[in-house]
Amino acid sequence: MLFRSKKACREADMDNNLNAIMPYAGLSVELGKWDDAIFGIKKILKLMPNHPDSMEHHFNLGNCYAQKQDYNNAITIFKQHIKKYPKDYRARCNLVELYIVTNKDELAKEALRAAEKFGDYPGIETHKDKLF
Repeated sequence: MLFRSKKACREADMDNNLNAIMPYAGLSVELGKWDDAIFGIKKILKLMPNHPDSMEHHFNLGNCYAQKQDYNNAITIFKQHIKKYPKDYRARCNLVELYIVTNKDELAKEALRAAEKFGDYPGIETHKDKLF
């Protein structure tokens, strides 16, 4: 019964109402409810793709996938994020970390070299130590 109620609320109240979606997504992140957070963040991005906060929402989407240990989707999101927001060093850092976690050391090294060109990468020495 709870599943149907949750599904009904998500479909009825959160299909286009940012006043419902925003707190739902934020609380889901805080509670570690990654599937719910992903659902909410995707809705937010769909409804306001060019909002000034979209960069942060997109970055958080990648983090939710990483927390869920869905590394392939996290990697995909961070690669998209880097293309859309090339100056956001955090996605580059997370991408390197995800490649390390998934034992893709050559891809991690390649991503690290690309990140070095942009600068502003706190913790780069830690990643270099892990890889070289």
